[in-house]
Amino acid sequence: SVNVFSVASCVVKWMKAQETRKGVWSMSKWFMVCEVEKIDLVKALRQLPIFSLPMQENVTADDEIYVYLKAPFDALMYQLRVTAINQAILPAIERKYYDNSYLNQQSQYCKVEVLEMFPPDLFTLDFLEKNGLTQLNDFAPLSEEVAYSIEYHEAEGEDDEEEEIDFPIDDIY
Repeated sequence: SVNVFSVASCVVKWMKAQETRKGVWSMSKWFMVCEVEKIDLVKALRQLPIFSLPMQENVTADDEIYVYLKAPFDALMYQLRVTAINQAILPAIERKYYDNSYLNQQSQYCKVEVLEMFPPDLFTLDFLEKNGLTQLNDFAPLSEEVAYSIEYHEAEGEDDEEEEIDFPIDDIY
C-alpha cells in the first residue's frame, strides 16, 4: 500500500523545486546605454532582422535588453531579445554599423532581435528618472520599478486607441 502522506510530501517538494528552477531559468531584463557614434543602432536595426551587440557578462539567451540611445535621441528606443550569446565573430555585413576603434575593443557578441521600437519622445530621460532610473550605466540590470513604468505606460497608450465607452453616470453631470 502507498502512504498518501509521503506521496503528498514528494509532490510538495517537487513543486518547490520547480518554482526554484523557474526563478533560475527566467529571463532577465537589462538596461543598455548606446552611443550612436560607436554603434549606429538605428540604421542597423532598420536594415537587419538580427544584429550583434557587444557581449555583456551574465546575459543569456531570451534575456531582454532595453536600449537607451544617447544624443541626438536621449531616449529609450528599443526593447530587444537576445537570440544567441558568446558569438566570437562579427558578421562582415554588420561591421559598417560600428566605429572602428570601438569595434577593435570587442571580442564577444550576442545576437539580438527587435521586440519593440519606441518613438524618441515616449521614454525620455526625464520620464525614466521620474520613474526610478537613478543613473545611466553603460549596462546594468533594469530595475523592476523602471520596467513596470515602461510596461504600464505602453499598456496605457494602447488603451487610448480603444473606443471610449459612454457611462450613464456622465449623463448626471
